[in-house]
Amino acid sequence: MPNVVFSGGDSMIPMARDFARNGCGIVSLYPPDADRLRNADIQSAVPLASMVDSIINERANYEAAYAIRDILDGLPENEVFSLLDPKMVERVQYLVPSYLIDNLKNLAMVVLCLDKLKPDGIILHNDVESIPRLAAMWAKARGVPCLHLPHAVYLEQKNRAPVGCDVHDLVTASHLACAGWFQRQWYFERGFPSENIIEVGIPRMDKLCNMKMERDRIYDIFKL
Repeated sequence: MPNVVFSGGDSMIPMARDFARNGCGIVSLYPPDADRLRNADIQSAVPLASMVDSIINERANYEAAYAIRDILDGLPENEVFSLLDPKMVERVQYLVPSYLIDNLKNLAMVVLCLDKLKPDGIILHNDVESIPRLAAMWAKARGVPCLHLPHAVYLEQKNRAPVGCDVHDLVTASHLACAGWFQRQWYFERGFPSENIIEVGIPRMDKLCNMKMERDRIYDIFKL
């Protein structure tokens, strides 16, 4: 049975439901999303964390420890740290492991769980935050299609830094579902291949099309 990994909120539910109806296993990148999907009658939905076993847990500990060791080994030679007082460097060396160990272990677990699951596709609400970006990077490294469905349209800002300076300029997913021509052009200018972009509107706004509301309720919401 093919498996599809999802991240995101309610806007992803109709798509996940369609995949489930077509015989796909639905796996959520974040545990709370699995509950949300099951509450939406996608009873087969499970969190990616369900892949964790004793082997993955031990391997993740090792991966995090090795990464921290490499980071600490490089601190004395780091150009920035060479300007600090030795006592400050020692303080950083003391704090870094406690700060990183849980975060790096969680990231290692995501990779190991994806390796175990071997999903056929990944659909993300963003590829900017650490965990969804890691999932997109995993997909790119293993030739698995990854669709980014942006949760908003990014606007150009006055006096904005050049393209490449903002975190949103770094596109990791292999495919993109954009809201329209403006967003298509926005991503194209950031090096995203046009043939991998499809215009679908903004799914999270679809519910507004069929929303029915009494006049008194509208007045209350908008304080008219």
